[in-house]
Amino acid sequence: MTNTERGPGSRLRRFAERTFEPQTLERVIFPALADVEFECAGDGRASRLVRWRAYWGLLKAIALCLLTDWSRNGRPLAEGVATRMTVIFPIVIAVVMVPALNAAYAKPLVPGPFLLMSLAQAFVFALPIAFFFAVALERHLRSPRQLLPAVFAMALACTLLTMTVTLSVVPRANQAYRQAAYERLKAPADPALDSSGSGELTFTELVRRGRSGTPERERSAARHALGMRLATSTLPIVLGFLALGIAGYPWTHSLFLGMWVLMFYVAGLRAAAVSPFQGPSVRGIWVVNAVFVLVGLSMVWSRPSAADAEPKGYIIS
Repeated sequence: MTNTERGPGSRLRRFAERTFEPQTLERVIFPALADVEFECAGDGRASRLVRWRAYWGLLKAIALCLLTDWSRNGRPLAEGVATRMTVIFPIVIAVVMVPALNAAYAKPLVPGPFLLMSLAQAFVFALPIAFFFAVALERHLRSPRQLLPAVFAMALACTLLTMTVTLSVVPRANQAYRQAAYERLKAPADPALDSSGSGELTFTELVRRGRSGTPERERSAARHALGMRLATSTLPIVLGFLALGIAGYPWTHSLFLGMWVLMFYVAGLRAAAVSPFQGPSVRGIWVVNAVFVLVGLSMVWSRPSAADAEPKGYIIS
């Protein structure tokens, strides 16, 4: 091991060499590293503040370069994912809504409210699936590690949208259908409908019922329903990391791997969330989500960058 490899800033140097392009290293990172090495060459308490300033300058340079790379790499990725989602999302919605359309007009239901309820639930299912395949079909030439921040930002946006629909739109759609069905089937002397199940409560109503002085069974049901909805809302983050792990392969391989990954993920959720004694387990869903996030990150980190696969003299970072 040379002195440079174990000298001041050696760990930051190795991190930078694995992360940034050669032009960024030569123009920004290496000059800041040279300042650190020069300032740390002297001894004495008088130079401690100077050394801290040198390290602070190096950390600021690395942070600014990371932000610049993330924004430069994230923009084309976001545009590509958004374009593919505009194609994939309506297809998934249409496939999911086929049984609902058949049930609405083949059975004595209330077609309008029933389709409204089904559409809201189909949106929660279709958005993570569309995001998963939109990322899995990415053909970006850069290292998957450089795309992690952009994928996480898009997954977080999809998660917030899914959470809004799950905690607000879906309960109101369920309320509308239940009220319409009750008004259609009730007798003239029946009282008005004044109670709601856990599937018809919004976020604020679930929190209020979980904290109120209602019977313990209702408080427990409200807390369980809230936990299940929050766990469901994190699907875009889990699927985004898994999709990035298989992105970059030929599109036929990506589709094949994507179907298998989804099958294993759904099987893991079903096995962990369903208990024959206690019913659906929120903790089991969170555990499975955490495990598959780690699987996706390991797939991303184990993939070589495009620059490693290219011949010498042609650099793609």
